[in-house]
Amino acid sequence: MTELEAWAAVRPLAWDDSSRAVLHDALARATPRPWPVDLGDQEVVFREPPGGQDPGNAALYRCGAALAAAWTVLRVLGHDLVAEIPAEPGPLAVLRVVGRSSPAGRDWRRYAAIRDLAAPGAVVTPAPPAALQAIVDDSAWPETQLVIVDPGAASRTGLVIDGAPPEPVILDGSARPETGPATVRPQWPFTLGSGGSAVLALTDGSARRHRVLAGAVVHRARLSAAAAGFGTEVIAGPRPRAVAEAAALPGFPHALLRFGTAG
Repeated sequence: MTELEAWAAVRPLAWDDSSRAVLHDALARATPRPWPVDLGDQEVVFREPPGGQDPGNAALYRCGAALAAAWTVLRVLGHDLVAEIPAEPGPLAVLRVVGRSSPAGRDWRRYAAIRDLAAPGAVVTPAPPAALQAIVDDSAWPETQLVIVDPGAASRTGLVIDGAPPEPVILDGSARPETGPATVRPQWPFTLGSGGSAVLALTDGSARRHRVLAGAVVHRARLSAAAAGFGTEVIAGPRPRAVAEAAALPGFPHALLRFGTAG
């Protein structure tokens, strides 16, 4: 492809009333409050909410969820994309168009799942191992890891987390903050059956960019699970850290995910 052909392949984003409505619907379903975005010819810019309405880590996770939702919409419109997390100060994230290609089947499945994304709740019947692996494989996001952990890793004795009560964190608008006592002994909080493993969402660190990325991969995983007919239970707070340490996993754990059904 010549340079001119490459330039021509990157068509401007056509923000007509229909495409705007589809994008804003996806953003509204991704987080408790729609994320403020600036729509450009070749990019979608995710800025900090005005007035500090959702400060701290919660805003970063919500931004990541909105980023993944916008990616889902733009892919079915045929855009190739790259997500950028600019250095501070600046916007929290930028979704940039870099080319054109036909959407794949998984792109359409995620898009169709936007309206099927059920409110998160406790999972009673876990997804079977093959379905769990398929969700993980379908939910990859750059600079993140989704790692399946065995429930035995969470019941290892002698692991204690000491410190101040954790900051309440909302991941993807769906986590249940754990604000229990300062000392937490990790115990698997689920009734386990066949395929009772769960998934840790990990990044290399805990800086601003890492929390945006974590919010994105958690939302993509929720969409992939919904497309397969499963709900997602998301747990933040000290338990993901306890499970990651028990399983000797490197990286910073942001959330513990469990996929399945409520019945």
